[in-house]
Amino acid sequence: MSRKSDRRKVNKFTYERMQKQQVKHKKRKLYLVVGASGSGKDYIVDKCCHKFNKSKVISRTTRRPRFLGESTHKFVTWEQSIEEFWDAIAKTTFNGNRYYVLEQDLHHKDFYIIDPAGVHGMNKSALQDICYEVIFLDVSWKKRMKQMRKRGDSWFDIISRLLHDRKAFKKFKEYDKKFANTNDFYE
Repeated sequence: MSRKSDRRKVNKFTYERMQKQQVKHKKRKLYLVVGASGSGKDYIVDKCCHKFNKSKVISRTTRRPRFLGESTHKFVTWEQSIEEFWDAIAKTTFNGNRYYVLEQDLHHKDFYIIDPAGVHGMNKSALQDICYEVIFLDVSWKKRMKQMRKRGDSWFDIISRLLHDRKAFKKFKEYDKKFANTNDFYE
C-alpha cells in the first residue's frame, strides 16, 4: 500500500470523525415567536408544526382556560406555580397571572410563543444546547382587536390587552426576523 493511499484513508477517517463531532455539538434550533395579543401566534405556530412535523412548547399559566379543552397552555394552580415559578427558564406576569416554562418543557421542541418580557428576562445560560431565533409578528391593532373579538374575548379584556401590548412592544427590538401581517392569517 502506498503512502498516498494511506494518507487518503487517514484524511477520510479524520473528515468523517470531524463531521460526527460537528453533528454531536450542533445546537438545536428553537424559534421564539413574539407578537401582541391576537396577532396569530398560536395559529401560525400550529400551522407550521402540522405542515413541517414540528412541535411547540406548551407554557404553564395560572390563568383560566378561555374555553373548555383549550390546549395552548398547561393550566396550573397558584400553589403549583409557587413551587415552580422561580426555577423557570422564562417567566412573566400579566393581569395577575403567571406564565412560565421550565427547562423540561423545552426538550425536543421547535417553537416557543413568548412575550417581550419573557425574551428579555430569559435565562440564556440554561439554553446552552439551544440556538434560538426570535421571530416578531407585527400586526395592526385593528386586526388584533377583530381576532380577539372573534375568539370570544370581552371588550374589557381586549382594551386591557391592547393597552398592555402598546407599552410592552413600544421598545421591543430584540428580534431576528420581523413579519408584517399583510394578509389575514385566519382566512
